[in-house]
Amino acid sequence: MLGGWLLLAIFVLVMGRANLTAPGLFYDEAVFAGMAKDFLVGNAPGHHMPGAATTEISGAPFPVFVQPYLGALKCWLLIPAFKLFSASVAVLRAANLVCAISSIGFCMLWAWRLLGLRVALLAGVLLALDPAYFFGNALDWGSLGPSFLCRTGGFLLVLLAWQRQQILWALLAGGVLGLGFFNKIDFAILILGASAAAMIAYGRSLRSLLVERRILWLVAGLGFAVGGGLMLLRLPFIFSAMLAGDNPSQPGEMTEKFLTLRAMYDGSYFYRLMAAGGRFDQMHQLAAPVWTPLGLVLLVAILTLIVRLKFFILPEPARRLRIFLLLTAGLVTLGAGLLPGAVRIHHTTLVYPFPHLLIALAAVDGWTWLRSASRFRRGARGLLVITLGLLMLLELFTLTRTQRFIQQTGGRGWWSQTLEKFCTEVKPQPNLTLVSLDWGFNEQLAFFTDCSPLEEAFRPLASGEPPRLIGDAHHVFLAHAPEFSLYALGPKFMEAMAQNTNASIQPWQDSSGQTVFYTIRFGGR
Repeated sequence: MLGGWLLLAIFVLVMGRANLTAPGLFYDEAVFAGMAKDFLVGNAPGHHMPGAATTEISGAPFPVFVQPYLGALKCWLLIPAFKLFSASVAVLRAANLVCAISSIGFCMLWAWRLLGLRVALLAGVLLALDPAYFFGNALDWGSLGPSFLCRTGGFLLVLLAWQRQQILWALLAGGVLGLGFFNKIDFAILILGASAAAMIAYGRSLRSLLVERRILWLVAGLGFAVGGGLMLLRLPFIFSAMLAGDNPSQPGEMTEKFLTLRAMYDGSYFYRLMAAGGRFDQMHQLAAPVWTPLGLVLLVAILTLIVRLKFFILPEPARRLRIFLLLTAGLVTLGAGLLPGAVRIHHTTLVYPFPHLLIALAAVDGWTWLRSASRFRRGARGLLVITLGLLMLLELFTLTRTQRFIQQTGGRGWWSQTLEKFCTEVKPQPNLTLVSLDWGFNEQLAFFTDCSPLEEAFRPLASGEPPRLIGDAHHVFLAHAPEFSLYALGPKFMEAMAQNTNASIQPWQDSSGQTVFYTIRFGGR
């Protein structure tokens, strides 16, 4: 078991080495890194996303919330890494990879105790090779890594608490799951889905445990309150904001969710995202030269397990366990689909690692059931091996092909390395005010320039106010190239400045020669 995990850890670290610096730092990656760095160097708070919250510790702003529904758990994990090494993109991504391999280890330990060694090893391999898991952790912008860490560690601790029925394990299980909820509020979908599935599959046993060992439930609840207490206190404000319509479903949202789910299961999500330069609204319109049959294999695995439940006699524990896994996967997928605004891959992967467990379980079940000297069963075993081998090869091809594309460009658009080059140039000029004319600049600028004076001129547009576009030689305006612009403010400003003889417009290109953004200055450079 340990040897298998070590091999997978080495694989993830070797594959992820290319991502330590490429693609460039993304806006939503930078906010976690920036708040962690602010605490270490003592920067003044207030220049991050709306809704960010800190508390003063030893005169420095300790991060508490990154957004109202997003706790600062990832910032807490980054602080010791930045303290020991440096506040850099490479250290950030390396910390992401350590988090990813730790989650794989917890998942394998959980699966080993729950389903056996063969299922655990196969599930670990499938998880490590899955492009959605690998890139979702290596380039983590939705606090996905800490979520995986809390869910796999939490499920392992819940199982230990169930098997040993000891207060310590119950307390730890509740605390880790509470931290997952604090990390991001959508973790509640996973908890509710797994709890509902457990009640259906193990209802009588759970009720008996509630009566006989009530103290375990109380202690687990206490642990959850400690781990997730800060988010629990925010729930009334979040619910009132939702009822006021602050986060309504957008037109076409269900279509985007379906496309995200499809791209997650066929392995093309991150290739599409990089090819579109981070434009989520355009990525699904692009063709991807990569594909994996993970979704198809999962459907076959689910059907196989259902047939086994329906037509074959299984021991009662094995039967209940399969019902629990199937129901959890279905309920969590449904819950993420119904959650307003949950259109990104860090929402759809809430169901992970259950798809990988179901495939591994179905494969091991099938291999065991097909143990026979008959020609048909030998052929079926061969087909099973070929299917799993093809799945792994195509996932490995997708990983390497996506990596090669990222290295060729250094990241396009919002993921480009070019912005860091600009920051290196302006960092020695602390008297400059950097003005973002579009979303996607501010957090990286804060991280790379050590919080030079920053302004986001596009922010007033959300409330219908006119943007502030007055500047002098001490201002540098940044506007994305039109294909990467989220707001029209930047292109319109550049169009107006094209006739201004006092304005200097400079294009900034990535390693493939594509213009990523422009800087506009007045009165020369």
